Amino acid sequence: MIINTLIESSLLLLFLVSAVGYALGRIRIKGASLGVAAVLFVGLAVGALDPNL
Repeated sequence: MIINTLIESSLLLLFLVSAVGYALGRIRIKGASLGVAAVLFVGLAVGALDPNL
């Protein structure tokens, strides 16, 4: 499963969180965007999925 792969490979998880957070941070809604804070929010969301991550 994907979560088991991410638990085993912390570098892959770090890259995935950074890439998804950066992509979400670039999205503008009514002229506002989250910027680099989106990386933090994605990290929190991924950590909430499984405490072993």
